[in-house]
Amino acid sequence: MSFFQWKDSMSVGIDEIDKQHMHLVSLIDDLYNAMSQGQGQNELDRIFQELFDYTKTHFFTEEKHMFVHQYPGYEEHKQEHEKFVEKIKSYKETFDAGDQKAAVKVANFLKDWLTNHIMKTDQQYGPYLRERMNR
Repeated sequence: MSFFQWKDSMSVGIDEIDKQHMHLVSLIDDLYNAMSQGQGQNELDRIFQELFDYTKTHFFTEEKHMFVHQYPGYEEHKQEHEKFVEKIKSYKETFDAGDQKAAVKVANFLKDWLTNHIMKTDQQYGPYLRERMNR
């Protein structure tokens, strides 16, 4: 059963970035499915590794496009990315220290991130970048 599914409303209209966002939606779905089967803690190590890989690739991609095309919200957006990475590192540390509720905390954080960052903040740069990338 799927908890999160990609919706067209999540698209920023840039294929490379949308595919990366789809991967995050899939990771969140994987975590929720594992949790529903009582396996959230067991899957969390893999999820953390994929999140760290995801952030390196995805944040670089977004920030590269923003920088090259002189997106006016570049610095603020980059700071949000840095806060995300720090938060994930913090959750990883508490998980490694034996936090039995780490999976729930990470799942809730990712759900909030999806809702607030991708669905709101990322939507702001979509039109700006699409216009400049298609020139």
